[in-house]
Amino acid sequence: MSKSDASREGEASDDTTLLDAEVARLLEEGGLGRSPTLERLLRFLHQRARENQPPKEIEIADAVFDRGDADMSSDASVRVHIHRLRRKLDDYYAGPAQNRPWRLHLPKGSYLLGLTPLAEEEAPPPAVEPPTIAAPRPRRILPVLMAAAALVAGLAGGYWYGGITPLSRMRDTPFWHPITASDRPATIILGDYYIFGERTPDGTVDRMVREFSVNSAQDLQGFKDMGGDPQGRFVDLGLTYLPVGVGPAIRAISPILAGDKAALQVEPISQMDAQAPKNPLVYLGYISGLGALRTPVFQGSRFTVGDSYDELIDRVSGMHYMGSSHLEETNEPGQDYALIASFRAFNGNRVIAIAGTRDAALMAAAEFVARPATLAQLDSIAAHDQSFEALVAIPSLKNVGLDARLLGAWPRKDPTWAAQRPDKFPDALSAKP
Repeated sequence: MSKSDASREGEASDDTTLLDAEVARLLEEGGLGRSPTLERLLRFLHQRARENQPPKEIEIADAVFDRGDADMSSDASVRVHIHRLRRKLDDYYAGPAQNRPWRLHLPKGSYLLGLTPLAEEEAPPPAVEPPTIAAPRPRRILPVLMAAAALVAGLAGGYWYGGITPLSRMRDTPFWHPITASDRPATIILGDYYIFGERTPDGTVDRMVREFSVNSAQDLQGFKDMGGDPQGRFVDLGLTYLPVGVGPAIRAISPILAGDKAALQVEPISQMDAQAPKNPLVYLGYISGLGALRTPVFQGSRFTVGDSYDELIDRVSGMHYMGSSHLEETNEPGQDYALIASFRAFNGNRVIAIAGTRDAALMAAAEFVARPATLAQLDSIAAHDQSFEALVAIPSLKNVGLDARLLGAWPRKDPTWAAQRPDKFPDALSAKP
């Protein structure tokens, strides 16, 4: 063996030792949280990196997910979990491991795990291109059980992200401080949807109906009084439902809100008294589910809703942002959007609204404000308890959101809270901010 060959072999051995040590340290410190799947994925990628053999997607599907016969053109499992692993690594090295000389790295377009100096900053991602305006599409929302209160109660710990990020730091950020510093516990408002039954002539309820202008039993009675039910078939069943993205959104933010004060309150928007919010509020839901909060959110905003609930229009720039990924039967990523608004109610209580066009947008926006690395992008606009709003774009695949990207953040006015809510939503586009 020549001296040069021996030297290269020694360098490779040193690199492998560093890689082994970094993987072991991350797993020991809980950097991946409590996900056995992500741990299996990391261990497999680690082994292939030691062999200097970049794995193919089908090899990962076989070794990690036991799905060697999967059609990679239609099965996004590997890509979604690789994305989640990259995100966990970013969180870990932005938090407790930020002073390490090296970090684990999965370069874009490759599955070969490696080490890179932590001081080296990656090139910023390309700017989001404004989307073209698509035709409005009908809504499709899946109901979920309202077990939110139990979920919140189980997440009120002092650490999160697998035990590595002190929550006190998140609670003191400019974004969350107006909520967490209040002497009153926050109320999480969930964007639920009221549904009612339709009876057959013999009195049997054989169909559930969702009408966007009917959001409560009182609305239903008014709807009937105005001639909306000429045959008298509609009946209140006391039922509402939630989008599936609400659960993960609660899980993302509730540890930040659950401090030493009284237990968090969870309330559906259909039961909220919008005239007198006694506590700080955090809304989680679709833009279409804002209900009684829709006037406060859009009054004083630069945005309005377009011809469907999936479209936001910037009335200052004239830009249209149309979410489109949720109905596309394609393997190409689509794009969704979320509006993040923070303002004061008339009595001084802080209101934060995290409202997405669809599930992918809602979940990704909640994670955006629950992760130190991304939340820091709002520090400047949120400073000094300023009221503001931000728009984020979310590339998504089969309604699974990837990283939310900040498109912009702007100061906004506090609402007067006195305006009557519109009869129909979306609102007229002629309203001024």
